Amino acid sequence: MNLKHLGNQKLLSDTLDLSKQESKITAQLLWHIREIEDRKLYFECGYNSIFDYLVKGLKYAHGSAYRRLQAARLLRFVPEVAEKIESGSLNLTTAAFTQNLMMVHEKYEGRLSREQKAQIIEKIENKSSCTVEQVLAKELPQATLQLEQKKKESIKQLTENKTLLTLVVDRETAELLNRAEEILSNACSGKGEVLKRILHEFVARKDPLKQKSVAQSAAATAPAGRQNLKVSIKRIIFQRDQAKCQHRDPKTGNICGSRSYLNIDHIIPVAKGGSNHPDNLRVLCRAHNVLAAEVIFGRDHMARFKMAREE
Repeated sequence: MNLKHLGNQKLLSDTLDLSKQESKITAQLLWHIREIEDRKLYFECGYNSIFDYLVKGLKYAHGSAYRRLQAARLLRFVPEVAEKIESGSLNLTTAAFTQNLMMVHEKYEGRLSREQKAQIIEKIENKSSCTVEQVLAKELPQATLQLEQKKKESIKQLTENKTLLTLVVDRETAELLNRAEEILSNACSGKGEVLKRILHEFVARKDPLKQKSVAQSAAATAPAGRQNLKVSIKRIIFQRDQAKCQHRDPKTGNICGSRSYLNIDHIIPVAKGGSNHPDNLRVLCRAHNVLAAEVIFGRDHMARFKMAREE
C-alpha cells in the first residue's frame, strides 16, 4: 500500500480512525474467544486447548495469544473490561497481567468477588505500566510475590548446543539433586550432566516411543470385552500413533497432535461392543477423549458419570 499521496492531516486522521476500529475489533474478538472457550469448540476443531487454537488455528504469536486469552477470561467476571479496552482506558497487556495475578491470588488466598475485581480494574484504568504494577502489588501482595518467584524460572538459548535453565525448587528437590551429583561424581561433571543422565534413563524407561517394538501379530488375538489392555498392545498403539493425539477435525482435517495427558481410546466403546484389537484403538489426549465420549454417550450422561465417580 502506497500512502505517499495522503496529506499530513489526512494521514493522521485516518490513522486515528483505524486505531479506534482496532480497539473495537479487539473488544469484539475477546467476547468471541470467551464464548469459544465456554463452548469448548476448540476440541471439535482438533485442538486440545483454547491457547493451542489461538496459536495454531488463528496464527497468533504465543505472547499475543496469551494476552487475548487472559483478557477474554477477565470478561467473565468484569464484562466492563471490553468497553474499557475499546475506549483505550485499559490495554490488553494490563488486562492480561491483572487477570493472571487474580488467578494466582485465588489459587493461594481464596476467591475474589466480582465487586473486588471490578474495584481493582477501576484503580488501574489510564495508568502507566509502572503504576499498574505498584497498585496491583498493594492490592494483591501475595500473588505478586508468587509471580515474582515464578519469573525466576526461565530457559534461555545461549548457543546452538547450550541452554541456560533457571529453576526455583524446594529444599527436598535441591537435596536430591545434590545427592545424585555425589553418586554420579565419577561419571558426570556438574549438575547439568547429572540431569541429562537422569532424564535419559527416565525417558528410556517411560517413553512409549523408546520401548521395544512388539510384533503386530501379538495383538491380533486381543480379547474382546472389558479386559485391561496389555502393556504390549499399549506399546503398539503408542508407537503406531507416534505418541500423539489422533483426533481429527472432520471439516479442516486438522489433527490435534498433543503429546500431553494421553490415553488409549476405544473408537467403538467396549460398552457398545468394541474390542481391544489395535484397529479399534487410538491415542487421544484427555480433552479429546472426553469429547469422543460426549459425542457417543451425550454430555449429560458423561456429566452424571463424572459426578458418580467423584462421590
